[in-house]
Order: sequence, then structure tokens, then C-alpha cells
Amino acid sequence: LKYESKYNKNHIVGTEIDKGVMILDDSFYYDENGHLEGVPRFDPDNLFPNMFFHSITRIRERLVVIVIGNEVLFEKITEIL
Repeated sequence: LKYESKYNKNHIVGTEIDKGVMILDDSFYYDENGHLEGVPRFDPDNLFPNMFFHSITRIRERLVVIVIGNEVLFEKITEIL
């Protein structure tokens, strides 16, 4: 299923927003050194951790993080908080 829209990542890059939601699934994990990593993707320019950090730095006021199907990641995030 492809989502058709006049907006894409190139349209919003660099845009700051007041409120945002980040959904993290089993594409994300912490490595043995405690660094957030992501599973390899078909496009090496869009690495999951890079997209995550880029996105959260653009949110000015309120960030909601939703973790789906990744209990280990959820536990690590709650430890950090």
C-alpha cells in the first residue's frame, strides 16, 4: 500500500513543528554499546536512527513516542526516562 500525497520527506525537511509523534517498532534496537541502531534498509541514505534523531530535533514543544512490538526497546527507553 503506497500513501499518495503532495507532501514527502523532501517537502518537510528542515521544518520545525510544535507537536509530533514517533512510532518505533522492531526496526530499532540498542546495540551492545548502548547506541540506538536500526535494521538495514534498501536506501542507505534513510537510516532509521538518523531519521529518528532528525525528526525529534524538529519538534519544539511535545513529543509522543509510541513503541510497537518491541518490549526490549520500550524497557530501555523507560530506563533512560
